[in-house]
Amino acid sequence: TTIPTKIPTTEYDESNESTIQTEQSNPFIIIQFNTQVKYEKNIPYSDYFKYVDYIKKGDSTFAADTTFTMEANTKYEIHFKEDIKNIESLESFFDADSNGDFANIISLDFCYFDTSSVKSMQYAFYGCSSLISLDLSNFDTSSVIYMTEMFNGCTSLKSLDISNFDFSTVDVYREMIYNVGLEYINIYNVKDSNNRLNSILRDIDNLVICQNNDNPLITDTKFTYECYENTDNTLVCNGETIIPTTITTTIPTKIPTTEYDESNE
Repeated sequence: TTIPTKIPTTEYDESNESTIQTEQSNPFIIIQFNTQVKYEKNIPYSDYFKYVDYIKKGDSTFAADTTFTMEANTKYEIHFKEDIKNIESLESFFDADSNGDFANIISLDFCYFDTSSVKSMQYAFYGCSSLISLDLSNFDTSSVIYMTEMFNGCTSLKSLDISNFDFSTVDVYREMIYNVGLEYINIYNVKDSNNRLNSILRDIDNLVICQNNDNPLITDTKFTYECYENTDNTLVCNGETIIPTTITTTIPTKIPTTEYDESNE
């Protein structure tokens, strides 16, 4: 199995990173499409878009009730009203079956989005077949019960970092990760006392897993395990030193197991 290197800039635009505001009282997400998409308040993407406060592209701001065209390969910040923090469901948030435009999303960043009250995330990214970068490092899943088909149909998603996930309350998770292009997953700090992940990952082949080998969650011999921890709390995954929960768009190339050195554990 060869793990893909950094996604070409022709498909993924990081040029707007400097415009992202990290200190925000209200939640927002960062979204990018691979084609032009028409935003219309009267035809919302999903039920959650009734909470939209405004949209930003760089220094430009669009009112929530306006109609405009989102440019291809350009990052937009979708800012939500304060009361979205109280919702208990993200079900079908970006379900491509409910809106075909979601099949053209190439990147989503939830770093500034509070999910501590959410109980359902089922179908949240269903059918997002163009999605190649998904940042869930701020997801709080400690209250989530339903994760059915959460990533079903994300066929372009080669890497997934769920190292901050807590499966303690998850009860319904059928085909959570199914029909995906997944080749690499980071589960290093996952809380999974009920052993959900073994069932969730069992149908995926040729998967490289980054986990805590001192307390492994997955032991199936069909998977490749390429991870250990340094004394400075960084991780070595597939031969490259990384900081936990930062794997999104850059995935190290897989190295032969003969080069795997556990001497620093």
